[in-house]
Amino acid sequence: MTAHAIPLVGRAAELTEFGSALARARKGRGSIVLVSGEAGIGKTRLCDEVQRGHRQDGGVVLAGRMAPEESSMRLTRPPQGLPCCGC
Repeated sequence: MTAHAIPLVGRAAELTEFGSALARARKGRGSIVLVSGEAGIGKTRLCDEVQRGHRQDGGVVLAGRMAPEESSMRLTRPPQGLPCCGC
C-alpha cells in the first residue's frame, strides 16, 4: 500500500493553514511555510500530501529540507525583498 493510499488523519488544522497559504499564493501573495517538529511526527507525510494535491491542481511546488548537520542553525529574516511575517 502506498503512503497516499493511507488516509491522513489528525492534520485538519495544518491542512487548513497550507490551504490558506496556497489561496494567498494564487492571488499573487506568496509566502514561506515552515514545518518543524520532533522526528517521526509526520512532517514529511504532511508535506508530501500537500505537494501532491497542489501538483494535481496544476500548481508548482518549491520545497527545501535542512540537513541533520544544520539542525542547530537559527532561522533568520528572509532575504531583502521578501516579505517577513513578523520574525
